Amino acid sequence: MALYYDNPTSLLSPEGCVSVERVYALHFAQFGEAEWKQLLRTFEALPAWQAQGEHGCSCWFNRLEESPYLLASVEPSGLLVTGVLGKQEWEQWNSEFVANLPTLPTFEV
Repeated sequence: MALYYDNPTSLLSPEGCVSVERVYALHFAQFGEAEWKQLLRTFEALPAWQAQGEHGCSCWFNRLEESPYLLASVEPSGLLVTGVLGKQEWEQWNSEFVANLPTLPTFEV
């Protein structure tokens, strides 16, 4: 079962970086208070956590949409993570986040 899918992205990325637009299949309709708290704890434990940016989205690496950065927003389709990040940093961040997904309500994509 796939836990995420990638959208095409038009973000420009510097050499050695990747542009990210990934949707994680989190089933927010099934989230209760415990799941929201668990998601926040997961966010805080991920590399380069920056809390919320001025746009209200959770951020890593930078609070602004300036490279390097990742930001996450809750969407009807799931958790949308967008940004521009070094390939190694992205692979580490994604690997750590995906390791926590099975403990949260998800749906098949």
